[in-house]
Amino acid sequence: LGPPTFFVTLSADDNNWVDLMIVLSRSMGQNLSEEEAANLSASERRELMRTNPVVTARHFAHRFQCFLREVIKGSGQPIGEVVDYFWRIEFQLRGSPHVHSMWWIWDASNLDTTAGRQIAPQYIDRYISVNIPTQGCKDEELCSLVLRVQQHHHTSTCRKATGRGKCGRLPI
Repeated sequence: LGPPTFFVTLSADDNNWVDLMIVLSRSMGQNLSEEEAANLSASERRELMRTNPVVTARHFAHRFQCFLREVIKGSGQPIGEVVDYFWRIEFQLRGSPHVHSMWWIWDASNLDTTAGRQIAPQYIDRYISVNIPTQGCKDEELCSLVLRVQQHHHTSTCRKATGRGKCGRLPI
């Protein structure tokens, strides 16, 4: 197979998954409505996940499997035709799951050849782009989601990790 075409890390937005909060509350003998689950405080959500790590991990794994089947390997093939893949779920210090994955794609550029190295930038540009929504975005819900989950927001954990007021290489 050679080297993977893509290395992708996907993190859970588990604190904002209302369906997870409903499942977790049911495992604790409660029957929260969607509205009640959506209105749980951050500390209540964390406590539910902390007391139910297996359910939380299984829920994340199920969501990832659905994403894999319906999106990545679905008819739209957003990263190309998948020949093979490998994934591994790990857990952050706070217990939140995330997945590291490698993807081998059918028509990927062969970087061992001069021709492959020459077409690699076009190949990458076909599948990868970066765009932070600006004011006047046509899909406000999508823009809000991108701004909330696709940007780093410094927390006390960032500062604590380095003791220098920096989060890794990201300036505060």
